Amino acid sequence: MNNRAVNVATLGVEPSDRTDGPSLSWVASTQNFTLILMAHALAAWMMWQSESIATIHALLTLAVGLSFALKGQQERVIFFAAYIVGAEVLCPITVARVFWEMGKYSVSLVLLLALIRTRRDYLPLLPLFFFLLLLPSIALVLFEPRWSLDQIRQQISFNRHSAPPI
Repeated sequence: MNNRAVNVATLGVEPSDRTDGPSLSWVASTQNFTLILMAHALAAWMMWQSESIATIHALLTLAVGLSFALKGQQERVIFFAAYIVGAEVLCPITVARVFWEMGKYSVSLVLLLALIRTRRDYLPLLPLFFFLLLLPSIALVLFEPRWSLDQIRQQISFNRHSAPPI
């Protein structure tokens, strides 16, 4: 892997510049990984039983991700963005009282804050390029004369699920 790929993967933070604190390598041990899986299995069961616990989990997940981003803990931000994506599956299953697209917006917010927090003179070009590639598709949807504003919103957010947004 070349040096540029490492910079893109870590939001432009060099390994020597990181202020993450302790390494996340403790997760890699089999015993710790098993404990984490068991804790998440218990948490999933509790969220299945209680809508309130599912909602608290969703909001707490966002809060922890934001705290990592604001503290400049780039490596943890990347791992937590992946965690948010995985946890997003739980929201419709457990009927958490959060808006339908919370996972997408949470990941975007956490990564944007982390990007701003890096205080670099440059932006990583690859993520910016991928974002810019999405913009023409929005323009195509906006100029469709037969659609109402609600249909346009649904097309932009890909909200074609059977459960209504909250």
